[in-house]
Amino acid sequence: MVTLCVVGAKPRCSVPSSLGEVAALLKRAEPVWVDFDSPTPEEAKLLSEVFKFHRLSIEDCFDHVHYPKIEQFPNYLFVILHVLEVSNKRRLTTEVDFFLTPKFLVTVHQKSSVVLEAVRKHLVDGALTGYESPDMLFQAISSRYVDEYLPVLDELDDQIDHVEDAVFKSNQGGAVESTALINQFLISKKKITTLRRLLTPQRDVFSRLSRNEFSQVSPAVVVYFRDIYDRLFRITELLDSFRDVLSSTLEAHLSVVSNRLNEVMKVLTIVTVILLPLTVITGVYGMNFRYMPELARHWGYPWALGLMVVVAGGLVLYFKRRRWL
Repeated sequence: MVTLCVVGAKPRCSVPSSLGEVAALLKRAEPVWVDFDSPTPEEAKLLSEVFKFHRLSIEDCFDHVHYPKIEQFPNYLFVILHVLEVSNKRRLTTEVDFFLTPKFLVTVHQKSSVVLEAVRKHLVDGALTGYESPDMLFQAISSRYVDEYLPVLDELDDQIDHVEDAVFKSNQGGAVESTALINQFLISKKKITTLRRLLTPQRDVFSRLSRNEFSQVSPAVVVYFRDIYDRLFRITELLDSFRDVLSSTLEAHLSVVSNRLNEVMKVLTIVTVILLPLTVITGVYGMNFRYMPELARHWGYPWALGLMVVVAGGLVLYFKRRRWL
């Protein structure tokens, strides 16, 4: 589906009844935003036949996987961004492609975008005053997409706090299983790695946009791109801190598990050491020799048991004095 939005003093959006209406509207002097939502092959032809975009840029729009990037062409600026969209209460990463010229802004995406729908609504309602140029509108859309990452960071922060609390409870003898904890570690680390892999090249894109490097972006708009770059920089730094905290928490958990194993091994070793001399005593008195001094004595059996108790008690006292118990 193709949606046309005339950007100016009186912004308005509509769905063209024919593809020829798109070409006619582009001949007007007012800036235009053209949004391609899951375009059909006929609609996709407008990118090459009407807008005259390069074949490589058009192919990038319909490839399944592309990392964020920015490319300068003679007549336009091509930008790929990865954004978060909410679908069935799940946040999914989608790709949105931007073609920016001094006269129009073209967006191409294969899935419906809640952010773009909200921007169109605010544009028509007059909530976006001052966004009368394609580069300013591109900045507004990009800024909203960056804001979509903030709730994900809050969720990650809560998950990491929960993992830290779980490690503390397990250290205090709680019922938290080590396997479940490690699964939480891996899930959180995977989210951090995925976001870091997407946001790092995206930060580089806005770094170039903030340096007044492209003629399609006016110097007045460059300041806003610097703000977006600063926010992305803080987000990536926060992800790095989350990764460091998660790694240190995992090390603490593994240290707790190792200490517990050492305590168990120490107790088992002490029990083995105590039982060893008792086994020697029972082995000596269990030998089937006819002439043994203690066999004929009336108090031989209590004597053997008492000897075992004295040896075991002596070992326990020795271990306590050495603070092994």
